[in-house]
Amino acid sequence: MGGLVAAIGVADWMTGIYLSVAVFYLIPIALGVIWLGPRAGVAVAVCSSLVRLVGDAVVIPSDLPPVWIWWNSLVALMFYAAVVWSLGAHLTLYRRLEERVAERTRALNAALVARGKVERDLRDTGARERALIGRELHDDLCQHLVATAFAAQVLSERIGSHAV
Repeated sequence: MGGLVAAIGVADWMTGIYLSVAVFYLIPIALGVIWLGPRAGVAVAVCSSLVRLVGDAVVIPSDLPPVWIWWNSLVALMFYAAVVWSLGAHLTLYRRLEERVAERTRALNAALVARGKVERDLRDTGARERALIGRELHDDLCQHLVATAFAAQVLSERIGSHAV
């Protein structure tokens, strides 16, 4: 990133004080924040402001740079610091959101697994109950029907023997 800041500084120096390329310093600052964190972004912002100050001071032929050069460098530093803070805050929020999404996805997957287990248990319980009812119907009802058929036959024979 130092090379990128130096290249932008050379371009800033070549354009002079009438055309600023200070906005391009945001590229290495943003890369520093994204790749290395907010502290690196602040360091790159400070380096960028110093490179800009030196570049402007070299262009102005005097022993002491005018106040407006210092002021512009300070304002640029404050702007860069605000960008570092804002980008750092957004990245932190984004990473927290990704973590929450991952947590909720894990919880949803666990709930789906639990739901599948409950569905299997219900299906198995229903099949066992149907089989039990079928056995009870077969065993109990069939015996009752056979007993009723025998009773009906005996009754039919008694009625038939009384009628003659």
